[in-house]
Amino acid sequence: MKHLILALGLLLITLPIHAQSASDNFNRANGGLGANWTTFGTDPAPTITNNQIQGNTAAMQQTAFWSANTFGPDQSSTATYTGTTGNDPNAGVGVLVRLTSATTGYRCEWFNGTVYLQKYPGTSTLTTLTTGASSLTNSDTIKMTATGTTLTCLKNGVSVVSTTDSTYTTGAPGINVYGYNGFASLDDWTTASSGVVTYPSVQLVGSGTVTIPSSSIPAGSCSTTTTVPAVGTLTTDKIEVTANANPGVVNSQLNITVWPTIDTVNLATCNSSGSAIVLSGITINWAVIR
Repeated sequence: MKHLILALGLLLITLPIHAQSASDNFNRANGGLGANWTTFGTDPAPTITNNQIQGNTAAMQQTAFWSANTFGPDQSSTATYTGTTGNDPNAGVGVLVRLTSATTGYRCEWFNGTVYLQKYPGTSTLTTLTTGASSLTNSDTIKMTATGTTLTCLKNGVSVVSTTDSTYTTGAPGINVYGYNGFASLDDWTTASSGVVTYPSVQLVGSGTVTIPSSSIPAGSCSTTTTVPAVGTLTTDKIEVTANANPGVVNSQLNITVWPTIDTVNLATCNSSGSAIVLSGITINWAVIR
């Protein structure tokens, strides 16, 4: 079990982080990869053809990363090559790790008899870190791993090239095809990750409870605003609220609107239904974070 440490004011809270995994067999309608994937950088989006990823644009990289989960820094990205056995100067396939929307990350790409271990330095223009001779046969498994600063490209579980680089430590795994012919084809993608996921530190400005008094709230209206002193609060702070106890069925039909002003937390209960609702007094836990 791994752990994540968040700073809340002067209090340190340790939360467990478990290994994260994901997979995609692409067994669905031809077209886009779907909501779990995000197209990388300015590359065209990969697409599904006949239940696998196949290249769709000549002389263009087509890259996406899995965005449905948050991954630890130690990652792997694995896929099965379903293209033509041999080499071709117009097509290739790749697996990637630590990709971000800022166009950073690492890639292992098999292209025309060579595997390239590369990194994206904030643009779609790649920097090659190392290369090695490697051709693909239909049904070969290709894999990239990032463990600490060590980056490795593997074929059928055997390391082909490896190097170290400490530039990027976070991101998500992904997949890539280049070109538009029978050599640009992948299927059965899987990934796994572990390690501590690092989030920005959070400052707790203040917290407490407040009771919103009982009242009848007309349809399409809000209750009178309840204010709570919260010294140090800024208008740019975030306020999180939860009910102090089970709010009951009636109260659950109402929405609590909350907003910060200088040194103050403001709460109102709003009724978006088509008829008046009687609000029973409810106690709310609130916290101002920055």
